[in-house]
Amino acid sequence: MQSWIDGNRAGSASVAVGSAVATLYATHYANQPLNDRGCTSAFPPLICTWGPYAGGKGSIYQVSVKPIGANWYVSAVTIES
Repeated sequence: MQSWIDGNRAGSASVAVGSAVATLYATHYANQPLNDRGCTSAFPPLICTWGPYAGGKGSIYQVSVKPIGANWYVSAVTIES
């Protein structure tokens, strides 16, 4: 998420599949602070959620992450407006 906020598409691509990067970068960052709402922990893929702070307006970002070898990788991004 920080790479997207910073406009660093190469940084995003280093930790995510192409379709996840494309989904995220199809949406312009609205210069609004995002609250890390945590991740599920039951089993992969884990879903990590970011959204506006309480009372804020904006989209909710659900980022699916799963292990690939010894590392975790973003496998999908869902944006709820």
